[in-house]
Amino acid sequence: MTSLILAAALSFQPDLEIKINGLVCASCGIGIKRGFKKEINVLDVKFDTKKQIALIDLAESDSGRVYWIKNTKIIKIIKDAGYEVTSIKRLWNKKPNRYNQP
Repeated sequence: MTSLILAAALSFQPDLEIKINGLVCASCGIGIKRGFKKEINVLDVKFDTKKQIALIDLAESDSGRVYWIKNTKIIKIIKDAGYEVTSIKRLWNKKPNRYNQP
């Protein structure tokens, strides 16, 4: 069972990190997730409410090219859900970011 959970966690590799003002609980993300799921190239949406960010996993071509969503579309989806975008970060480097303790 643990290996199944680990495999599911490893399969989620976000391509977008969107900072959303007011995203403070899981319920806040329902409208946002619903809006993104309407987009054909969105595979999955996850939230980190402590950091107020949405993580978006996008579809890729066979050659590894990511099918990006335009910033104007991202802003519209989040605004339609009743929230405001603070920043949009495209995650070009898929390697995990690890920080050493000082």
